Amino acid sequence: MATKFLEFPSPETIVCEEDEMVAAKSTPDWKGWLTLVLAVLVAVGGATWALWREFSELDKHIARVETAVRIIGAKQGGDTQTLVDESLKIALNDSKAGQPDKAKAVLAITNRLVSDQIAAHAPITQASIQTTFLQYQALKQMPLLADQAHEGMIKLAEYHSVALPEAPVPKSAYVGESDHIGRFWHFKNSIFIGNHALGNGPESSEGTVLDGLFLQNVTFEGSVIIYHSGPVILQNVKFVNCKFRIDNSRQGDQLLQTTIEPEATVRMSHP
Repeated sequence: MATKFLEFPSPETIVCEEDEMVAAKSTPDWKGWLTLVLAVLVAVGGATWALWREFSELDKHIARVETAVRIIGAKQGGDTQTLVDESLKIALNDSKAGQPDKAKAVLAITNRLVSDQIAAHAPITQASIQTTFLQYQALKQMPLLADQAHEGMIKLAEYHSVALPEAPVPKSAYVGESDHIGRFWHFKNSIFIGNHALGNGPESSEGTVLDGLFLQNVTFEGSVIIYHSGPVILQNVKFVNCKFRIDNSRQGDQLLQTTIEPEATVRMSHP
């Protein structure tokens, strides 16, 4: 059977509609305003009318008021994913415009919004997960934003793990096949539940370390998944209600892609 590998477009190909606005000197500084709006939204949640009064008192400028109305409407309608997508574009534009502090502020808020979505078990589509992941990838190309973008990618993998389970997982763990293939410990047709189902190293008390594993048709449920950029092969591996501790590296990024596209394969032989 042919191996399916992930094929995501390059982050550099992502085009933000607001790019021209960044360069235009006559455009109102709505990005800074949106940062404030998002921060207030995170702080006050659903206090929509009180928030509207605050906007009105702060500034009567029509462009800013229209922005506030649009964002309040999205929040009131539960469309937090719209805020996530828009704020990631703004962070990228701020970084390109030489304003990394603003970009960091917006990115911190965005990561908080994703965490809130995870806690609320808010529904999300596979397409939205992939689009948002690409936006985080683009931000990770900016050195000053790389750590925060990596944090966001991990949160997104956890969001996928919570929101998009494909099928009920049996209540008991089992190992279908287990052997050694070269330097890899190989498991096939298996289910691991909890943090201590697979003791494979000094960190086994903290979670499952993927380095050195060859996994085929394997599901993890309720586990902490650890990866240190070492050799690993994953084929059709699913993660349900899992947490991730993944190195901030090229190999870590590739593995995170696999967590949101579980039917794909990741094969890494060198750290």
